Formats: sequence, structure tokens, C-alpha cells
Amino acid sequence: MNRFDLLKTHEQNIREDWFKDHEAKFNSLGEVCLLTWGKPDTICYKIWYVLHEKHGTLMVYGDLGEAIYRWYSRVNFEGIAGFNLGYFHYKTCASELGRVSENYEWDENVAERTIFNHFKDSMDCKGWKKFKDSYASKTLHNKQEFIAELYQGDNIDIFGQDSWEWIYGAGDVIPIRCQAHLIGIKMAMAE
Repeated sequence: MNRFDLLKTHEQNIREDWFKDHEAKFNSLGEVCLLTWGKPDTICYKIWYVLHEKHGTLMVYGDLGEAIYRWYSRVNFEGIAGFNLGYFHYKTCASELGRVSENYEWDENVAERTIFNHFKDSMDCKGWKKFKDSYASKTLHNKQEFIAELYQGDNIDIFGQDSWEWIYGAGDVIPIRCQAHLIGIKMAMAE
């Protein structure tokens, strides 16, 4: 599965399962706007958004994690609802996973697909087969194990000297919580 397919699957699950029967409640306190996005009478998948429009700061907290997003200019919920996920994620200045540069989850299937595409693009079928043969018996649970395995034995020769430029991003995906934060705003604005 590639990154795009994974994000699409996440979006469908968020919309149809997590946010099914959610309702939006807006309150304005001058330059600060509050949005409560949740199913009545439960906190499951409930999100509270606090937006300081003038300063372009959005604080998100609730059942789907905490984060702060920052634009450094005036912004409102209507505008945010028009943002794409990549741009929204880029504006993460704090979350439980860190700032935007560290704020990724890791997916082994996406990592494997990224490496497959590298070999496919370079038309190196032997390199892919050699990598698959050495990698096939491994069960890797996180990015650190994956990177360590990549640089074992002859694998460095398979990928080439410039592999460090792209290999560390193999398997990185935007966190599902960040995606849920944006989808919540989009769905609330569509009500």
C-alpha cells in the first residue's frame, strides 16, 4: 500500500466510523472561536478546537490527541477547511509526536512500497530481488529496526551511496490524528 492509498483508507474510516453522528457546536468569544466536534452524550472521538483567528493559532485537544497548529496570519475555520492535509500537517508546531519534522507515523507496508518504487524507477529488478530475499524473513516493528536492517551486509551496495537522502523517509506517513483533526473541521464546516 502506498501513502496515498493509506491516507484515503484512513479518511474513509475517520468519516464513516469515528465521526459518524458527530455534531458541530460553535461559540465565538471575540477573536477566539471554539468548535466542539463530537457525538452527543459521549467523549469517544470528541475533539475541541480553540482558534485564535487574529494570531492564526489553532489548539486541538480531546480523544484524538493534542496539537497546536500555527499560521502567523489571520485564519478562520472556513479557511482551514479548505487546506489540504500536507499543508495542514506542515503547520504543526506542537503535538504528542513532536514538531512537523518529527511528526510522522511509520508504516512498514509504505516503507516497502517506497523501496520497491526506488528499484522500479531505476529499473533494477536484481536489486529488488536481492533486497526482498534478505528482508523477507524479517518482522520489523518500527522505523529504527527497519533502517538498521537496510544497512546490514550488502544492502548498502544495493541502494547506493546516495540512499541516505531518501531512505530515512521511507514509510513515513502523516499521523492519523492530524488527519482526523483536519477532517473534523471539514465535516463541521459542511454541516
